[in-house]
Amino acid sequence: MKKIYVVQVELPTFINKVVHITTGYKYNHFSISLDENLEELYSFQVRNMNTVLVGGFLKEKEGFYLHGEKNLELKEFIYEIPVSDSEYEKIYEFIKEVERDKEYIFNYISALFMFSFGGIKGYKAFHCTEFVAEVLALLDDIKLPRKAHLMRPKDLHSILVKYKCEEKIISSEKVDVSRRNLFYKKIKIFSAIKKILYCLRESICRVTLKRASKN
Repeated sequence: MKKIYVVQVELPTFINKVVHITTGYKYNHFSISLDENLEELYSFQVRNMNTVLVGGFLKEKEGFYLHGEKNLELKEFIYEIPVSDSEYEKIYEFIKEVERDKEYIFNYISALFMFSFGGIKGYKAFHCTEFVAEVLALLDDIKLPRKAHLMRPKDLHSILVKYKCEEKIISSEKVDVSRRNLFYKKIKIFSAIKKILYCLRESICRVTLKRASKN
């Protein structure tokens, strides 16, 4: 018997603040880890703190959640889920397959409409809740009430709450925010705008045409 870990946290971003205002629920980011020390977390989110709408698969560190802000504390919920050896292997292979496939992007269109009429499944595109829900769908003991792309953060929390093993505070004073990481790399404004427009166009293509664009 092995264990996997899901981390739920509030992100100090503009998008997360908008979601909090519109839904009253602020703990909207999920990631998953295969080790109890949470040395490496896997999720779909912004790949650089300077390009809000450029996201995809990311191997996270807890310091990423602070987004470079000083004097900040965030509450983090950690869920410990027992899995069989075969389930652990399936999860590992799924995560590694997504990591290897560079076509995967962040599903912005689904994230945008998730809180109005539900998410929209896109070709090789996830947002963080959808990605973690896809992982949990591989487990025999967890039954999702709806398809992974229709799961909302509060829905996922209601499933995970019985597995909660720890609450902790991550602080910018205690977590190492390494400026060597590409997550904190400075990006020129013109380049950032080009990346954002590309990601929005690509996300629309993924949910409407169910394929990647020719470009």
